[in-house]
Amino acid sequence: MKRMALVVGVMVFGISLMLWAGWHNLRERKLAMQRAQENKVELIPDKSGGAAQAGASEGDGPTPKMTGKTAPAFTLTTLDGKKVSLSDYKGRPVLVNFWATWCGPCKVEMPWFEELRKQYASQGFEVLGLADDVDAARMRLKRWRREPASLIRSC
Repeated sequence: MKRMALVVGVMVFGISLMLWAGWHNLRERKLAMQRAQENKVELIPDKSGGAAQAGASEGDGPTPKMTGKTAPAFTLTTLDGKKVSLSDYKGRPVLVNFWATWCGPCKVEMPWFEELRKQYASQGFEVLGLADDVDAARMRLKRWRREPASLIRSC
């Protein structure tokens, strides 16, 4: 009889612990979603084609919070061993892409970014791909591209 009571007690404790953990996890996820929503920055293209206007009309939505702010400076080494800084591209449109060879969506988007770069290269547009797994990235790029892999930087 004592053994049965002990087993039931342990089961009740275990179930209670799992219910508490689930409730706690749900609460933490809701709080994280609220924090993410508060920190959300919307990037909205300027419809006029010029500098962002100080006030937006009612139908335009919120003004972008990134307008006029500079990107953080960084310097990286290319696969060729050259040092490249983001300041080297000052005044030019640059897309910075963080990718990895094991990332499925990255494999899909890489040719798109290459086409985008070719399409707008005459306007100074550049794509900087930052990969953490440099050796694997070098091999992957040889398969993706025919010309030398000079766009991919290591972090």
